[in-house]
Amino acid sequence: MIVSSLILILIIISTSVLCVFIGVDVNTLENLLINFIINLVFLIFTVIILDRLFAEHHKRLDHKEELTDYLKALEKHHQRLASEIRVFIAIFLMKSGNKSLENKNDVPSGYKSFDDLFKNYKNYIQKDFVNKKICFTVPSKVTYFGKEQIVLTYNDFMKSEKEELLSKVNQYIILYFNIMPKDILKALAEIQSLLQTNPVFSVYNDESTIEKKKEELLSKDGIEFYTEHVFRLLKSIERFSRYGKSQSYKNK
Repeated sequence: MIVSSLILILIIISTSVLCVFIGVDVNTLENLLINFIINLVFLIFTVIILDRLFAEHHKRLDHKEELTDYLKALEKHHQRLASEIRVFIAIFLMKSGNKSLENKNDVPSGYKSFDDLFKNYKNYIQKDFVNKKICFTVPSKVTYFGKEQIVLTYNDFMKSEKEELLSKVNQYIILYFNIMPKDILKALAEIQSLLQTNPVFSVYNDESTIEKKKEELLSKDGIEFYTEHVFRLLKSIERFSRYGKSQSYKNK
């Protein structure tokens, strides 16, 4: 910028001296300088805008190439983790469901898709949200095609199912962060952070804290607090999942 200013000053001085030598009057000289400066400023702005447009274009091309390479290598792994995260949050909301991932197109009963469920997430966060037991099925450890039913409290669900999912998320980040596009890594890191630190998804070991957590939902503010933080998690899940299976919804 300083160099450009010095060049502009030198050009103005040189032009002025030249005009004096060839006998151009003052008014004509002023008009010439004004037009010259306007055209020069316009040219500079045009160059800056074009430079930014080209930079953005190359950035998009680089991102597209990065995403293509990532999906070529890890698309199945990405889809599986995204499915596991969606199943976790679906069971968490509905207090029921099937944890089996034999069919990735399976969705919670009564819904056409996970997207359909997530649009109605607020319907599930009521005063008894923490008190309700969570009942879901898992693949049997005894028979290949069999299923077992698990019944857990809210806190126990976080201890076992959330910690299991968090372990998979952590492992995925450790193994693949070098080739993950930034927006995918950011979405997964947000999921990781919310599950680890957000009070809605925290694990409590003493009964008094658990009871206090139940009492929070007896007020309107408590329900709004839970709704807000569940929505934050859903948005991060949506951003991560869209590369494997299209998901979208809006906060109502």
